[in-house]
Amino acid sequence: MTVKANCHCGAVQIEMSEAPDALLECNCSVCGRYGVKWAYYTTDQVTIKAADDAFDFYIWGDRTTNFNFCKTCGCLTHYTAAEGQDSDRVAVNGRMLTDRKLLDSLPMKYFDGRDSWQMVDKLPVEDAN
Repeated sequence: MTVKANCHCGAVQIEMSEAPDALLECNCSVCGRYGVKWAYYTTDQVTIKAADDAFDFYIWGDRTTNFNFCKTCGCLTHYTAAEGQDSDRVAVNGRMLTDRKLLDSLPMKYFDGRDSWQMVDKLPVEDAN
């Protein structure tokens, strides 16, 4: 079963070889702001269809991860390992899935990337002060 995702304007299209088992929400300083729900794959499970100049990336901190976004509509579509990293992980933003029923049906996992750096049952509520 091929699963598809794309940005709002369609310039970045992603095909995955199968549906994810679950999605992961992280509250680190980047993911918490993006509001993404990550679906994890390996590079051989994902095909990205886009013109060479259709997307760009943001990289920060330890410079290990490229957060890829569409240069036209701004949607964060996926992340990949930065150049020089030994990783075949691709995380697709589940909010980009074209099958909305699939998105709504997937179980959610939570990773506390802000404080404990561990999987948790529920993300802590941030103090507004």
